[in-house]
Amino acid sequence: MKSQRFFLSLALIVCVTGLAATGCETIKQKIGRGSKDIVATAMSKGDFKTFCEALQKAGLEETLRGPGPFTVLMPTDEAFQMLPAGKVDELMEPGMKDTLVGILKHHIIQGKYSEKDLKKTTSLRALDNKMLVFALKDNNVMVGEARITTKDIKCKNGVIHVIDVVMMP
Repeated sequence: MKSQRFFLSLALIVCVTGLAATGCETIKQKIGRGSKDIVATAMSKGDFKTFCEALQKAGLEETLRGPGPFTVLMPTDEAFQMLPAGKVDELMEPGMKDTLVGILKHHIIQGKYSEKDLKKTTSLRALDNKMLVFALKDNNVMVGEARITTKDIKCKNGVIHVIDVVMMP
């Protein structure tokens, strides 16, 4: 009798713990996943301050807050730091706006493409009207020389894929 109560109590604890964990996971998945636009999502992550500042300077922030859908191949702040010394500051100057717009548009694709979609394609046209070439290398999706390091960050108006370099058109 005691062993039956013990196993019944243990089973009840396992069930309650399992339900609580499942409920928490569902809540965690919903918060921040697909509820914000691309810019708000990028700003909340903290690794994309340079990209977001560049969007503002280029006048493209509202585009990526719009309905989309867009796929953004987003370089991290670290990727921007790998550019030659002074290049980021130069690109942020008002006289470089056209160049900055071109670089940023080279990272944006009209439409929503998951990593699975990108693995199936060889090229897509970026907003700068240039073709981006996709390939698989060691099971990583490559966009030219850039490697997707984090995939499928869902946003309400598209998806972000994090890349490890700034792609120059």
